[in-house]
Amino acid sequence: MENRIELAEKIAKILRRSRYESGKSQEHMAMGIGVSKKTIQNWENGTSFPNILQVEEWFRLLDINPLQFYLEYMLPHTAANNESQDTDEEIAQNLQMLIEQVPTLGKRILLYLLSGKHGSSPYAVLQMLAAHLQVLLKDRVLNAGIILQNYEMERELKKLVCPKEVQPDLKFLSNAVYTGKSSVQRHDNSYFIVEEVEGAKTE
Repeated sequence: MENRIELAEKIAKILRRSRYESGKSQEHMAMGIGVSKKTIQNWENGTSFPNILQVEEWFRLLDINPLQFYLEYMLPHTAANNESQDTDEEIAQNLQMLIEQVPTLGKRILLYLLSGKHGSSPYAVLQMLAAHLQVLLKDRVLNAGIILQNYEMERELKKLVCPKEVQPDLKFLSNAVYTGKSSVQRHDNSYFIVEEVEGAKTE
């Protein structure tokens, strides 16, 4: 278990590097978040911490997804790109580390996805997800909205394929669609949900 000083340094590195790579000034971040420039400096040198809402606003202002930075500093073994030269053992270790961060409901959904009980090829589902995540956020939000509405209607009509299996968190999913839509309307290229971070820490 890392101590507070080590954690503070990791968070500071995430904030510093993400801001540098986005080309934003400390003044810009301070004005956008509603804090002083000195506070931004304290966050970036590890003297103090931002709260979760301030972290969300930080990455919204930078218009980047925080996950890449979180993985690199918090889970360094999983941060590397999926290079073709990685061994099966290395890939398995990286995957295991990521799965350990997923909340219980997410793990159950992964089991459902990979079990094939839904009637689709699990590998085909993974390929479809990979393709889906390569299109623009606008298109992903539109597709997600259609799927969400279709699911809600099928559920009310009692026509779900596997009603006794694990079901999605509709509150979270609806929030994701809404947040994604809001990001598109702001011309952002990604979105971030606070509950996503909080949920990952709770089993």
